[in-house]
Amino acid sequence: MMGSNRLMVWRPLSVVVVLALLGAPGGIPRAFGAGPPPWLAAQIAQNEQIAEDDSAARLALLRLPPGAIETEGPPAGTRHWLAGPFYESDRERFLNSHAFWEVPRGRTWTLRWLRHHPPLGTRLEWESSVGHSTKLEFDWLRGLPEGVWASSVATAVVSRPTGGTALRADVSDQWLWPRGPGQTIPAGTRSLELEVDPHPGLVERDAHLRPRFASTHDRRLIDAVVERLEELPAPQFVGPSCGAPELDRSHLITLTLRSGSRGRALARISQQTPTGPCQSLVVRRPGRAPYALTEGWTVLTKLRELMHHARAR
Repeated sequence: MMGSNRLMVWRPLSVVVVLALLGAPGGIPRAFGAGPPPWLAAQIAQNEQIAEDDSAARLALLRLPPGAIETEGPPAGTRHWLAGPFYESDRERFLNSHAFWEVPRGRTWTLRWLRHHPPLGTRLEWESSVGHSTKLEFDWLRGLPEGVWASSVATAVVSRPTGGTALRADVSDQWLWPRGPGQTIPAGTRSLELEVDPHPGLVERDAHLRPRFASTHDRRLIDAVVERLEELPAPQFVGPSCGAPELDRSHLITLTLRSGSRGRALARISQQTPTGPCQSLVVRRPGRAPYALTEGWTVLTKLRELMHHARAR
């Protein structure tokens, strides 16, 4: 495979831009008028480099149809369809590697071959067609390096005027937005208290709508919960405006981590369900600003049995 056109780095969000995002309390981003602080700039630069290297490495591992020949740019007669990267221009924090190929067989055959030979470790997420162009996007579900949040490859298949097809593949890695310094659970948790509130904010309610409570001293369970909390990433994007939660569906799960049965509270963790881009997990520690994390549902799955045994007081 050729190397001269191998890498095009797309940097819509840079370390030096005026607006840099940092996970603030509740998962709401904050702007830095003078650029991000040094610790954040250093971590962003490192993650950008990891994503850049990873996207190039994944491009070299793509599975290509028999007879595919790489070209320096869009094959003749296909520039209109293959000139730009095949993802939205406003997607943040993406680094892109791309390449082009000519395939001797027709578009229908080539598409069928690509569907049946996805890149290893990927799943076909979507397919769309416009005119003589069809795009397939495959997402990697596992095996991402530390510092990369997501990785996918979008392959465009276009009929060539002279016969056969042309391909453009774009491997896009989204670098991971880092957690802030000090965003950790203190050591020494010996007790975990759980509250399940089926209607947060509702003052008067029937008995079956009252909060339910449970607690545990199971060290194995507590250690697993704390370990997962330490692994959760910061919110990775500004979610859509979701509006007020549906009262008949929203639950608020609150965990209190203590140094013992009657010990001091080390941290309080809250997660609204059902989870989604607007429902970050929030960690509150005494004397510190709260911070948000994503993928809080993975913590709740560890507490499924405890939630099942929770009872109203």
